Amino acid sequence: MTITKQARILDTMKPIQFAILAILAAVAGVKAATTDETIEICQKICHDEEPVCAEGWYPVKMGVCWTCCTEI
Repeated sequence: MTITKQARILDTMKPIQFAILAILAAVAGVKAATTDETIEICQKICHDEEPVCAEGWYPVKMGVCWTCCTEI
């Protein structure tokens, strides 16, 4: 398709058609949101070894650090 042919197609499109196509193109790449409603909160401390966490908290390894997290 040549540039002039593309330009002619765009010239004949109604503004609403262009808007709908633009919205569809934008939405096509959107990742669906998760339905999991739990939020994980972690302490800002880096342990070298797996820690013993308080009740309701659990150990999590993040990279080279261990920390304690909980869910709300």
